[in-house]
Amino acid sequence: MVVEIKKDKAIIEIERSAACKSCGMCLGGNNNKMRIEVLNQPNAEVGDRVSLDIQRRSVLIAYSTVFLLPLFFLVSGFFLGEFLVNSFSIGLDPQNFGFFMGLIFLGISYLLIRKIDTKVASNSQFEPHISRVWKKN
Repeated sequence: MVVEIKKDKAIIEIERSAACKSCGMCLGGNNNKMRIEVLNQPNAEVGDRVSLDIQRRSVLIAYSTVFLLPLFFLVSGFFLGEFLVNSFSIGLDPQNFGFFMGLIFLGISYLLIRKIDTKVASNSQFEPHISRVWKKN
């Protein structure tokens, strides 16, 4: 539901679900509801009910970045660590060193994700938009 209008933006109050617990898009709210600011292109008014949508491609990019990138870094770090120990005969256990390198690479992936997040935060492609308006009675 639209609860406030600010210039060309609408403040929408939505039910909080388990999927949106900590995405960072909301403006706060209580435990059951949260508020989000979106572009008000269809000129919704306070009290109108609206449907929000986000591009499917954007969701896939976000999921890939958050879930697959750390997994890729973890596995790559593990195999790189094993390869280094086996190649240079360092005298360490290859699996332990691989595990250690995997954790280091995992940490690096989270730093990279934070950098990516700040870069795309201003990209409107990743913002929800109003797809449908039901006018209040």
